[in-house]
Amino acid sequence: MNLTSPFVMDLDTITRNQSKMQGTFYYLKDIPKYKSQKPYYYASELLPEQEKFRSNIERAPYAGTITDVRGCEDLISLDFHGFTVSKLPSQVSNTNLKDEQACEKFLLAVAEWMKEFMDAELVLCYEYRV
Repeated sequence: MNLTSPFVMDLDTITRNQSKMQGTFYYLKDIPKYKSQKPYYYASELLPEQEKFRSNIERAPYAGTITDVRGCEDLISLDFHGFTVSKLPSQVSNTNLKDEQACEKFLLAVAEWMKEFMDAELVLCYEYRV
């Protein structure tokens, strides 16, 4: 991540020659219910008659462009663009995530790497998908 550069380009300029594709993103719907009841999802087991209470989340689709930013990592700045991109160290990224113990070790290693990369005091992995 290069935050010392005096010149930071906008994303359109950075990604002009990168491959792009269309995709659909799902965002939380802006509905009146959320003014009095916060969105929730209950991930643990429920009895069949309680299943209707698992979640009150409603999503809305949004079509957007997905851009391949590989190779542009050093040009993207968290402070300017609102996100950053980096490669995981190879000892962290070469993991069989279908193995539960390996997956837990991987998540802890990613959290530790993220603490160092972002100079953070605490990093929590609250959701992941294999």
